[in-house]
Amino acid sequence: MGGRGMMTVAAVLLAGGQATRMGGIDKMLLHAGGQSLLHHVIRRIRPQVGPILLNANGDLRRFSATGLPVEADSVGGQPGPLAGILTGLEWLKRDHPDISWLVSVATDTPLLPSDFVDRLRQAQREQEADLACAVRGDIVHPVLGLWPVSLAEPLRRALTGENLRKVGLLTARYRVAHARWPDNGPDPFLNVNTPEDLVRLELLMDGGVLPAPSHADTLTLSAVPDGQDGEIGPSLFLPPGKTVRISLEAAHVEEYRAAANGARPELVLVARPVGGRDQIVAAAITEAEADAYRHPGDRLLRIAMPAAVQHRVLQFTAPPPPAPKRRRRSGNPDDRTP
Repeated sequence: MGGRGMMTVAAVLLAGGQATRMGGIDKMLLHAGGQSLLHHVIRRIRPQVGPILLNANGDLRRFSATGLPVEADSVGGQPGPLAGILTGLEWLKRDHPDISWLVSVATDTPLLPSDFVDRLRQAQREQEADLACAVRGDIVHPVLGLWPVSLAEPLRRALTGENLRKVGLLTARYRVAHARWPDNGPDPFLNVNTPEDLVRLELLMDGGVLPAPSHADTLTLSAVPDGQDGEIGPSLFLPPGKTVRISLEAAHVEEYRAAANGARPELVLVARPVGGRDQIVAAAITEAEADAYRHPGDRLLRIAMPAAVQHRVLQFTAPPPPAPKRRRRSGNPDDRTP
């Protein structure tokens, strides 16, 4: 599949994810630096490619302001980014048969480098590879890749016949070139998965630097605390089998510790009106984090923090144990402890 020489490249912008860590919202429409994440991605990728397709699911009209063609996954079941890549390849084959290569870009990577496409192309040519993807330090970003249109048919077979879901499992079947970026300085592939990532992005855009979290954790709320049949009171509910993830980030350790050690530790829920009742759609330890998940019409509710959640938060925020003191040895061998 490898090619040589100059080539025109198209792009597919992948906006089909469910953003579970952001409460299921359209995170590409969140704003940073006065513009949506999607706006930043389009602005950075447009000078580097020819035609652009936006891959998204749900109501496609919400992206009409971009002026881009928008197509939903061409295979059902929302199998992840591979479905978006397939959609882009089949769009390219159908509408732009003169173009043989496609780059895929996640719509939550608003710091995309200005030489992103050139370096992918160069790596693919020099390494005589079938595909190419971005690498920063020792982190491989297979979704940020360069794909030949000839991959469309085998990818469709893998998705529909083999139920393949992981990008890495697909790329393992081919020769993949790595286009490398250094891991010093701001991360050009920073992707916004949590409210804290959005804060980090804002700081980077303002010229500041926020260190990456030293550690993180995730809790799962699988039942409404202190209720019967999944309810608190007459209206608040969590559907059977539904779970809500609670992200813990190192940047908020002090706030978490204060919340878990308070006289009445509380958990903040985001409740959304559904059929005359309030469904829990997100949960957080702090109100600021919960507010980042809120849609218009949602409301924040405080409930007693479940004991299991409190225990996990206290574990997460516990300071590391002090290093053991080394005993000083006397210069006299007879004074040393055996």
